[in-house]
Amino acid sequence: MAWGVAAYELPTYQPTASGWVFIACLLAGLLAGLLNGMIVVKLGIPSLIATIGNPVPVARGVMISTNGQGSGMVEVKDTLLYPL
Repeated sequence: MAWGVAAYELPTYQPTASGWVFIACLLAGLLAGLLNGMIVVKLGIPSLIATIGNPVPVARGVMISTNGQGSGMVEVKDTLLYPL
């Protein structure tokens, strides 16, 4: 996840923000892994089930925090496929 965000941010490289974003993504991945491990160890849920089910509450939290409004990372109005 952290490398993907770093690669996405590369064209608009800003030295002050890029390091913090990369560290924040590493910490988010660490917390997700820690949560997944706690679910497996403390609750006894099989690791495959915990790994597959882990994104569901996160996705619901994102939907609640954004009021269900999606936001694209790229503008599509000026592209050839927009009228379709």
